[in-house]
Amino acid sequence: MPNLQSDLQSDLQSDIHPTAGGPAPSTGDVGVAEALERVYESGQELLVKKLELLIRETAIEGRALIDRGRKLIDSALLAGVGVLVALAGWLLAVAGVLRATEGLVPRFAAEIVVGAVHCAIGAALAYRALGSRDPRQGRSQ
Repeated sequence: MPNLQSDLQSDLQSDIHPTAGGPAPSTGDVGVAEALERVYESGQELLVKKLELLIRETAIEGRALIDRGRKLIDSALLAGVGVLVALAGWLLAVAGVLRATEGLVPRFAAEIVVGAVHCAIGAALAYRALGSRDPRQGRSQ
């Protein structure tokens, strides 16, 4: 990609400076009208070249943005699948704990203890997430 940009810049430079590869200016007498016409045409050509450069740069940036978007979507999908797998594993682990305590304590007592442990873990995570903010900095970090 950097080669494309350097090629475009060298093309633009050769169009701006006639000695760098463009037609050499004539040495004969040139009328004012002809000179103004040449200046006008050169300005138009320069504008067209700049627009072409802008279009190509925009296309390059657009492709890079699309690539970043695809990577973000891939990461989000993988994270979502990971969360679902972790949730399924957690539910199976909780069911296993309840099944393991089935003969030792009444089922309702085991469910209350497991629920209380979940509430404590959730409260600790919420406290950590909300309590770590400095009130002087506002809500964002």
